[in-house]
Amino acid sequence: NEQALSVQVSNLEKGRSARGVFKTMNVDIRRYGKLSMFFHAENKNNLAQSEEGVITAVIRMGQDFQNNYYEIRIPLTTTRRKTYASSEANMVWPEENELNLSLNDLVQLKLARDKARQSYNTIYRVQQSNGHTYSVMGNPNLGEVRGILMAIENSSNIQNMNAEVWLNELR
Repeated sequence: NEQALSVQVSNLEKGRSARGVFKTMNVDIRRYGKLSMFFHAENKNNLAQSEEGVITAVIRMGQDFQNNYYEIRIPLTTTRRKTYASSEANMVWPEENELNLSLNDLVQLKLARDKARQSYNTIYRVQQSNGHTYSVMGNPNLGEVRGILMAIENSSNIQNMNAEVWLNELR
């Protein structure tokens, strides 16, 4: 039973807050060791070609979404509209759109922020070698995740974007 969450936005403004969905819970995710997810993105303003980085996936998890959270930002590669053969699945679900996160990376991020003596009241960001950006705000605890937010952001050169992003298999 395979299912994906489809997030569709109309007139998503550049430079404005990301738009998405959230799930509240109370879970200790440390036992998983890593998180993985697949993303598929379509720029409805330009369905004829594939583009890199015009849509950004934003994932936040923590005690809340404003003061105590970890954030992962993934610049997505869009898929052009066509009928794909099963052998072309990597074009629909590009590898560069995948989240493959070791939870230890978030622990190390928080330790690096503390070592740098940066305030808990400002977001601390580090870009990864794969182009993803990991951030920490406040004092989140992976042992008490109360919610996960999944959103998309217009990172294109156009002011208003129409887009659809599929989020698949958070595990």
